[in-house]
Amino acid sequence: MLQAASRGTPGLHDEEAAARAIFSSQHLVTIGAIRALRALGLHRTVALIGFDDVPLADLLDPGITVVAQDPQGIGRLAAERVFARLDGDRTIGKTYIVPTELIARGSGEIRPND
Repeated sequence: MLQAASRGTPGLHDEEAAARAIFSSQHLVTIGAIRALRALGLHRTVALIGFDDVPLADLLDPGITVVAQDPQGIGRLAAERVFARLDGDRTIGKTYIVPTELIARGSGEIRPND
């Protein structure tokens, strides 16, 4: 994000193309977004929601809002399905949904400047 802006292409800090909100795809991307927003002084003006929780996200200011996965639930379900197959289960594959949780901590609730 910062490198693209330095080459003359629109970036996070350009007035005309300024980001108002970011939804990051996983915790490593969220950490990069946090660093970029802080480096540009935008961590209080650009909303940020991460997919997957970030260690210490609640200690930052503002706290990082996330859509938290249930890794234990995903692992448990995957193991159950593997063991069922090993035991002879030959049913047709099926989609399983493991619930997520929105943890609002402040960064995702930042309203855009009008």
